Amino acid sequence: MLSNLFLLFLCVFETHAFRHYELDELTDVDEENDMVELPLTYTQKANRDPVVLIPGLAGSQLESRQTNETKWERMWVKVRRVVSDFDQFKKDFVPIYDPVTNTYSNRDGLIVRPRNYGGVKGIAYMDDTLSWFTGTYQPLIKALQEVGYKVKKDLWGVPWDFRLDTADQLATNGEFAKLKWLLEESYRINQKPAVVLTHSCGCPLFHIFLTTFVTPEWKSKHVKGFIPCNGPFGGSMEAFQHLSTVHSWVVPFTGKVFNQITQSLACLYWMLPNENAYGKDGLLAEFNKTGTQIRMSNMNDTWTTTGRSWMSIAAYHSLKVMNKPQEHPGVPTHVFFSHGKKTTTSIVIKEEKEKWWKEEAEGVIGDGDGTVPLASLLVPLKWKNENNHPLEFHEFEDISHGQILKDKKSVAKIISIVAQN
Repeated sequence: MLSNLFLLFLCVFETHAFRHYELDELTDVDEENDMVELPLTYTQKANRDPVVLIPGLAGSQLESRQTNETKWERMWVKVRRVVSDFDQFKKDFVPIYDPVTNTYSNRDGLIVRPRNYGGVKGIAYMDDTLSWFTGTYQPLIKALQEVGYKVKKDLWGVPWDFRLDTADQLATNGEFAKLKWLLEESYRINQKPAVVLTHSCGCPLFHIFLTTFVTPEWKSKHVKGFIPCNGPFGGSMEAFQHLSTVHSWVVPFTGKVFNQITQSLACLYWMLPNENAYGKDGLLAEFNKTGTQIRMSNMNDTWTTTGRSWMSIAAYHSLKVMNKPQEHPGVPTHVFFSHGKKTTTSIVIKEEKEKWWKEEAEGVIGDGDGTVPLASLLVPLKWKNENNHPLEFHEFEDISHGQILKDKKSVAKIISIVAQN
């Protein structure tokens, strides 16, 4: 009943209130649908650094087709499709994990790809038909266009498949190879290196790329700078909540309905709290009756004692990468971070029911951006920087995790870094 009502709501609003935007040029987007008030004083800048945008978890649009068909259809996310046939969506969206090889793949007969790789259609909104609600990079893209940026000339987008990409699979499944090619293509067109701006788990993704996949000589030629925005370099307690218990996502479903889907996402495992922020024995969870604690040192007990050994294996492989001490990425870096929002830093598990992992836990609140704890956002302070590469921090108060891409102060600061008169 709820699904039918929600579907009716979407159909009515799509028809009578909102346009469906095909985003060849985002300057065509109605300003009244912007999620925040952007300054209208941006002027054309002659000296612009090419900009590459990499989104975080769920920030990339994905499209799919059957192997015996030629038509691509939006898979992530088209809310109306999710609501109208949830079982089919779940069948297509949930990847298959092989714990022996630690690899993720699509179900047989299905091909999935990021939408509009290199362009901005696949990252501006999560769902074009709900642009008023799902805008991610759109306000920033619009601001960049106002100062003269052109899509696929000096403005690029890198959507990626967050369902399949493990922290160590990025180098072997072609994801990093595509990113390397795109940065080389940008250099070929502009004859200057690009600034790469990332958000959320796109930040550690690009950090891994810079520190493990390319040489210092290649970085010097192709990457002028790195702007991570609210990067969970030390992980996020929200990831642990999703993977240890039941935790609601920002979709029209309860955590219990969407739980199997969120726990299948490869990216979520390398967003688990890691030693760079939590140390080797930091507190993750405490049981409300017995006082038993889950710490970094025994995190795997979360899954091995509850019959979820495959999740333990996935977590082990991801943390093997993410627990390593992080080094400076080797290019000039501007760390954007926000705080002042209530953020879960650990959880309290309710023992009233025998299968506690199938129930919601209660968050212990601290400081952060509402999603990522402050200690995780500030892991770059610990980066090994033997060659004294530039490293600057830009602090924003009372701005949430996603709002850092839309707030006029943070957007204006980004513009000042990448585009000069």
